[in-house]
Amino acid sequence: MILMMCSALYSQDHTNVMVSMAKFDIFKQHNTVAETRIEIRQEFASNYINPLVGVMANFDGARYFYMGVYFDWMLMDGLYVTPSFAPGFYSQGRSKNLHFMLEFRSQLDLSFNISNRFRVGVNINHISNASLSRLNPGVESFAFYVLIPFKSVF
Repeated sequence: MILMMCSALYSQDHTNVMVSMAKFDIFKQHNTVAETRIEIRQEFASNYINPLVGVMANFDGARYFYMGVYFDWMLMDGLYVTPSFAPGFYSQGRSKNLHFMLEFRSQLDLSFNISNRFRVGVNINHISNASLSRLNPGVESFAFYVLIPFKSVF
């Protein structure tokens, strides 16, 4: 199954892998923790909403598995703003209690195209349960990332 998925992704000319390092819970007063994310972004065409799938993990054992959509908007030659939205499932580990398994991530990226769709950028996101639970603390992360064409990875 995994080989079939990788084969399907490899055949696509416009699939990208995003790898990021972040600070989890950036507005917390003390003990913010590092986080990493891997995300697959399929690019069908510019000016369209495109799908993404990913996983986040922080060093306190939290995990967030998500699927969503993003929109790439070129501000000027090589400079992009990319808003995205992704519902997913959160597992707390020893990390912050978000009080619900289903969480929603809103994110805003700013990136620069280095060459041939290889980008570097920063993003900030907010994850919360949209008040599906009595408590809705939410969490914010700030990340540095690279976006690499999938064919370059394999």
